[in-house]
Amino acid sequence: MLNKKEVKKIGVLRANALGDFILTLPAIEALKHTYPQAELILLGRKNHQEFLKNRKTVIDRIISIPECIQFNESMLEEDDEKLQFLNNMQKEHFDLLIQLHGGGRYSNLFINQIGSRYSIGARTQDAPPLDSTVQYSQFQHEILRQLEIVQLAGVELESIAPKITVSNEEVKWARLYLEKHLKRGIGPFVLINPGAKDPKRRWPASNFLKIAEKLNLAGYTILFNIGPEEKELASELRHPVNLISPGLDEITGIISLSELVISNDTGTLHLATALQKKVVGLFWFVNLLNYGPTTSKDKRILVSWEVQCPECKCNCLETACGHNKSLIASIAPEKVLQASKELLAIN
Repeated sequence: MLNKKEVKKIGVLRANALGDFILTLPAIEALKHTYPQAELILLGRKNHQEFLKNRKTVIDRIISIPECIQFNESMLEEDDEKLQFLNNMQKEHFDLLIQLHGGGRYSNLFINQIGSRYSIGARTQDAPPLDSTVQYSQFQHEILRQLEIVQLAGVELESIAPKITVSNEEVKWARLYLEKHLKRGIGPFVLINPGAKDPKRRWPASNFLKIAEKLNLAGYTILFNIGPEEKELASELRHPVNLISPGLDEITGIISLSELVISNDTGTLHLATALQKKVVGLFWFVNLLNYGPTTSKDKRILVSWEVQCPECKCNCLETACGHNKSLIASIAPEKVLQASKELLAIN
């Protein structure tokens, strides 16, 4: 990472609609606060120049990207105007380039074509790398995404995500609990939380079993965490599995020792997120808006867009019908397995 005092010129790429730019302002302001001595340049569009020309902002200069440069397949085509623009940008000699323009499939390519001493941004799996990136998650608030990215440049924010530190005592209690209840040694393990207070937020237990079987074949011990009020789930998990029902201190330690937590939208998932563990979370889209993670690092979020009650077919956004059928059963097991394998780095 660059020495902050050495950063004299910063370029920020956000070249789409005006509303998209406005959502970037908290991140841009945080950048200027961290690098007050640097010239902060927006790589935007003509409409940004027009909108900002008489407004006082922390942006020092705006460079309008020509319309011949579109962040799609045409980025791979040669064009004289585009090549001239890139040549001019290379002469700017940026110390830091920041990609705040989507998942990076074409915008990261653009950043790399310009070149800088250091580059950061978001990245999907098919996007070119930068010097430092965050995983691009479709289901993340744009303002929070931009703030997470600029943190890679040393921008100091109090926090955009809850954080909890596990104590030595909690780890000790967790180890004692596992030794007592499993009665054998335990290697790398994945913790699955199949319950949730609201049955509508529960993925079918049979689907969790499918995931457990595949991950067990990959060499992981699977632990199923059952809450004190969810004993009925034990009967749904018909195959021989490692069932645990620890207390709060023990589960905190157990989560901290796990390689991955797979969970419905419930306390275990949020605790794992605060402990900064790798998590696969299963959400109904309505709850995702209110309770989804604020950062994308080490997280994979699977979402159900179901609106109708599976039993009475009423609109669950408008009516509380009282039925308890799952609204997230439509999430495909293969997607959950793929997300789990990605985080565990297994084929």
